[in-house]
Amino acid sequence: MPMRTSRRISLSAHGAIESLAGIVIMLSPIALPVGAAGLVALAVAGAIVTGAGLGLISTSPRVGVLPSPRASAHTGLDGVLVVASALGALALAIGGEAPAALALAALVVVQACLSFVTSYAAPV
Repeated sequence: MPMRTSRRISLSAHGAIESLAGIVIMLSPIALPVGAAGLVALAVAGAIVTGAGLGLISTSPRVGVLPSPRASAHTGLDGVLVVASALGALALAIGGEAPAALALAALVVVQACLSFVTSYAAPV
């Protein structure tokens, strides 16, 4: 029976992708017809996600196989960001800001997928 390899990404890659997603969300009002509420929501959500992602990008190696305290904290933060973005998208949709709601919903999908494919254990 062949051995399966895990298709997980590192915390640094998670942070890079998360930062890029945050920047895209912050810049999305340039291309999308959003109102004031959508502009504020996208700018705030993008800034928070970008900052959270930049906090994970590291060049220093970690030792061990257990999740680091930073990884454990970010696991919880990822969950909070997914729920907050989903609630924000719902509020924007109810308020008639469909383009902004769709952009935040796309951010929810990216964040949820990232949390599923990230290996929160430190590299050996």
